This record gives sequence, C-alpha cells and structure tokens, in this order.
Amino acid sequence: MNTQELKAFRHEVADLIEDHETMFDMADWGGKMVGCGSVHCLGGWTMIAAGYTNKRWGAFYRPDGSLVDWNGDEAAELLGLTRDHLFYNMTIKREDAVRALRVLAETGDESAMHAALVPDAEEDE
Repeated sequence: MNTQELKAFRHEVADLIEDHETMFDMADWGGKMVGCGSVHCLGGWTMIAAGYTNKRWGAFYRPDGSLVDWNGDEAAELLGLTRDHLFYNMTIKREDAVRALRVLAETGDESAMHAALVPDAEEDE
C-alpha cells in the first residue's frame, strides 16, 4: 500500500470500530457473538477491514482462503506497524482505539499512536 492507501485503510479500521459500538473487545479477536455478529479486538477489526473472514470462533481466513496463524504480526503488518504489542493490551477501550488509529492515520507515527492510546505510559523500546 502506498502512503495514501495506508492512511485510508487506517481510517477505515477506525470507522468500523466506531460503527460497531458493542462489538469491540480487546480480549476477543473474533469469537464472542453479539446479536448477529462477532466481537473483535483491534487486530480482528483490522482483518475484517482488509477483507479477511471470520468463519468460526477465533479463526480468520485471508481473502485467498488460507488460515491466519494469529500472533498479531499479520494485523500489525496490515496497519503498517513494526510491532504488535498494542494488540495485547486488554484494557484498551473502543474510543481510545479509534483515537489512536486516527492519530496513526494522520501522522504515520507509531509512537504517536502509542501515546494517544496510553497517554501516560512511557514508550517501552
């Protein structure tokens, strides 16, 4: 993806999370059902935005049909991140994830995203 496509994709993920108010939970990347849909974490919503499918609890499939072996790397790569540690913070709230993704989209700066997500935390390099 070029810079403009990546920016648009990051906003698309933020929009999906924002539009699905009751379906964001950092402790569930694609399993728990609410109403007629699956609850996803930041990584799960990233996969959905990229055209992946969630056919059964916790199992995501790429657009080519191959199974994703979840460890956060693929979702991080889709967002253009160099590391996936933010996917493992179970305390992230929906509005914080949306804000952080929008900061990332506008700045392209992973550290700025982290600061927006965890305003008082020190960057752990």
